[in-house]
Parts: sequence; structure tokens; C-alpha cells
Amino acid sequence: MASKEETLAAIAAAGRRAKPYCYWNAVDAIQGAATEVRADREVVLAAVAQNGPALEYASEEVRGDRVVVLAAEAGGARGRECG
Repeated sequence: MASKEETLAAIAAAGRRAKPYCYWNAVDAIQGAATEVRADREVVLAAVAQNGPALEYASEEVRGDRVVVLAAEAGGARGRECG
């Protein structure tokens, strides 16, 4: 399982890729992260900013965070604009 630093690096790298890979790799990054990383608000915010559906792989507690949910809604639209 990936650490927080590895996951953030993967999400950042995904944002520099051409679509459609930029936003799907944000999902892949959080999906492959350790359980404690999926519960880290900073990591989840970074992932959902690129692709809202990454929220599915966050911990239940983070999925209930209003700011994270709003970022996921916005990230769903922005994901199609990357690259």
C-alpha cells in the first residue's frame, strides 16, 4: 500500500498527464493507498480535485466532510479539462 507521500506524488503526476489518464490516475492513486492515507483529508482533497469519483475510495469519515464532498462535485467537472 502506498504512503501519504507516494499517493500525493502520484496524484500530482496524474494531473500533468493527458486526458483521460490524468483524472483516472487520481482514482488509481487513492485506490492503491493505505487505509490511513484514504482517511487523510489532504490526500482525498487532492484526488477529488482531479476526479470527483475518487471520493468513493476515501474513508467513511472523510466522505462525510462537506468540504471534501463539494470538492468532489467540482472535481467531477474539472477532470474532463485536464491535460
